[in-house]
Amino acid sequence: MMSRMESHLPDDIDPELWFPCADVPGSRDYLYSSIWHTFPGRMGAYCAAKDLYFRVSADEIPSDRPLTTTYWVRGYLAGSLPRSPNDDPDDVELAAWRARARGYFESGSWSSTEDRLD
Repeated sequence: MMSRMESHLPDDIDPELWFPCADVPGSRDYLYSSIWHTFPGRMGAYCAAKDLYFRVSADEIPSDRPLTTTYWVRGYLAGSLPRSPNDDPDDVELAAWRARARGYFESGSWSSTEDRLD
């Protein structure tokens, strides 16, 4: 059952893209399409219980979430995968980038702070 706060979500929030709130048991947080980012993989989220927008990585979202949320996260990560730093990487550079990309899809966090977006 949806709480009163969750029945009055802001217009930019899709009620299908939820996950359990870590701070308020029994409440839901929601993913949304934010227009700015902090680090690769950080997604916009909204806490209905606190009326608060925040950022979250894939590994911070509990696994007991709906399938629609899981697929949205996968799509987000695929669309925000940082490109190779070199347009023509050699085999060693490409292998290193692919390893980082695998870790990115598992955690939602790019493995280097040098890629911070301002």
